[in-house]
Amino acid sequence: MTAPVHELTRALAPELGEGWRAEIREDYAHGATLRGPERDELFVHEASWPPSSRGRVEISALWPRYWQPKGNGQGQRIDPRPTREKDWLKITVALARGPAVIAKEIQRRLLPEYRKWMPEALRLYRDTRDAALTQAETLQDLADIAGARLEKFSGDRPDRFFIRAQDRYWAEIRYSCGKVEFHRLNVDPHVAREILEVLVKEYGKEEIEAKQSNG
Repeated sequence: MTAPVHELTRALAPELGEGWRAEIREDYAHGATLRGPERDELFVHEASWPPSSRGRVEISALWPRYWQPKGNGQGQRIDPRPTREKDWLKITVALARGPAVIAKEIQRRLLPEYRKWMPEALRLYRDTRDAALTQAETLQDLADIAGARLEKFSGDRPDRFFIRAQDRYWAEIRYSCGKVEFHRLNVDPHVAREILEVLVKEYGKEEIEAKQSNG
């Protein structure tokens, strides 16, 4: 027997217009997905809470997920709106009103706000993707120079490496917010002098002194 929400989702796709399609998981009877022509992704499911919502269907707008290196689709979703007073951008409609009316409610009450913010969500997606790729490439280049191996600390991709040579030097190198971080750097005094000379040449002594005085 076909689940009522599956029947509804299949009927909604043509009512919403060209480019819409239903994605049904037969092993999940309580919800289904609608995908539209403008990167739209809507989740249709039976409303169950509060109890007074029984007999209604809930349609939630889903934002793109943050880029993941393996493309596994499990990243956190991007909500580009400036306020988070409501966790979800969604509407509920009485199931008995039928596909044609429910589709019109989606077009009237849900899609305008959703599509208003979608370009910003896609921009954030691209920015985080590009930043992650830059981080990976930069770390790999630095690790290659040191002859080191990238290691994982958290997440699903390597994000740091270590350099060490007995008692002569030690450091943990990370990449964060567009900058390379040297953690727990421990080097001989003459190496420290060379590092500081490079920093002064690159950034200027005045800026380094200002950083020191401001903590």
